Amino acid sequence: MRKKTISGIIMAIGFLLSPLSWWNDVFINLPLAYLGGVFASLVFKDWFFPGVLVTYWLTNILGFLMIHFGVNGLTLREGETQRFHKKEIIVYLVATIVYTLAIFVLFKRGIVKLPWEYFMGG
Repeated sequence: MRKKTISGIIMAIGFLLSPLSWWNDVFINLPLAYLGGVFASLVFKDWFFPGVLVTYWLTNILGFLMIHFGVNGLTLREGETQRFHKKEIIVYLVATIVYTLAIFVLFKRGIVKLPWEYFMGG
């Protein structure tokens, strides 16, 4: 029972991080990616956009992986092992790329930028 509870929690957190719901990017992934970009820009200012992209990819991929492992933990019988199938990996990567392109458009149009650029007109 404890294993199933933990698997359910992992699956729920994965769903929150994955791009499978319309609201998660606005409230979870984009703020996390933005924060990753801000931290990256503290090292080098030019690293803001790459930092956002890498953090965004990581949150999406981590979300998919957590869903996968959570569901498997809930559905596998005792003694069975978890496996990834090539089709699942391709779907995860394609979804991540599509959402990344959307984020790229937001940056190119100047909708998303460094925090101080909103106030200093940069």
